[in-house]
Amino acid sequence: MPNMTVEKVGEIDLRDFGEIGIRCGDVNGDGKTELIIPQMSDAPVRKASAGGYPHEKTVHCITVLDLEGNILWQKGTPIGAAAHKHHGPGAFVVHDFDADGRDEIIYATQRDNLVFVRRLRGTDGECLAERETGATYVAMPTNLRGLGSRRDVVIGTGLSLVFAYDENLDPIWEWAYFYGGGHEHAAADVEGKGVDDLFIGVNRLDAQGNRIWWRPDLDDAMEGMRRCPHIDHVVVDELRPGSGDRQVLWFGGKDVVCLDAISGKLLWRFRGTHLQEGTIGRFDPSRDDKQICLFDKEEPGHPSFMLTSDGELLWKKPFGRTSLLAGAGPDGRDLLLAKKAFSGEPPFIGDHNGNCLATFPLPAAASGPGDRGFGWCARSLPVDDEGTRQVLVYNRSRLFRFALIAK
Repeated sequence: MPNMTVEKVGEIDLRDFGEIGIRCGDVNGDGKTELIIPQMSDAPVRKASAGGYPHEKTVHCITVLDLEGNILWQKGTPIGAAAHKHHGPGAFVVHDFDADGRDEIIYATQRDNLVFVRRLRGTDGECLAERETGATYVAMPTNLRGLGSRRDVVIGTGLSLVFAYDENLDPIWEWAYFYGGGHEHAAADVEGKGVDDLFIGVNRLDAQGNRIWWRPDLDDAMEGMRRCPHIDHVVVDELRPGSGDRQVLWFGGKDVVCLDAISGKLLWRFRGTHLQEGTIGRFDPSRDDKQICLFDKEEPGHPSFMLTSDGELLWKKPFGRTSLLAGAGPDGRDLLLAKKAFSGEPPFIGDHNGNCLATFPLPAAASGPGDRGFGWCARSLPVDDEGTRQVLVYNRSRLFRFALIAK
């Protein structure tokens, strides 16, 4: 594959409102990408999840700015760029819930030792709805009512409680179970019913919150915490494009597990120490199926693994945490973006063989996986009107915007 170059096209001083979890969206409907930065901290009273889970977060400041760095609005008081651990995605989602062409923001916050879920208008941050809730950890848009788009939101605690709301934050249902849901859930209409099924932890639920299947027998593949075993990330994908078959992949336990989405049948299992953050894409020009890049959080050396769609190992290298650069390769194939480089390395772009195609011209990362805000993070932007692919590289203090150029 030909090499690539990166060209810096913008720089933003994030001052005191920066964070290592930046979202992208179109909050004003102008067709351009805006940056939405939530600052989160540990909830002062951890009562919204079983056992007072220490990753429980609430949002206290939101800043929205354009790609040139102009602040469009800010709600709350920023806490500065000091080191603090931002673990997990937090209950914060940017999405067009009312289908008007402009994104809104739904998130969890805390006031007077009570937890609230709020929906803000994206154009100016005005609060459109608020309701007391019991979840602060993860949120995702979903289609539970069959309205043709994802106008509902599911919010979880990371462990045992899940709440479903419509776009006005009116409750639809709530659900409790034992095995934990972790950092990321998935929603997909795997049987063409016009509504999403939910894949939370070891479960598949229907749109009414009824359990279709669950696999607690695979608890030895999960992260074995004293409170309860759980799965950090759940992803639904079609590993063989065009087959019509969907697979459920569990990342962020001990092993990676691949299940049939409809039946819950175990298809394969790749054993590790604490495998996380699977990046799925069509990386290899010589293959028709997708490949899966994994990161092991606890194995010495923190290696990454590239697997086939059947769970067979292609390579093992120190590669760091990755995300997807969809269709960014010169041949239209997907590339890997090292979104959290190892200490002593800057973020880079890699191919299906784990080779570096381009390195971002920045000082090497001060810290890598487990970063508390001083090392670099990276994420891709949607392709702009001219077909240019861009990447953001940032920490809590500065943000750089790079254009990717194929040579």
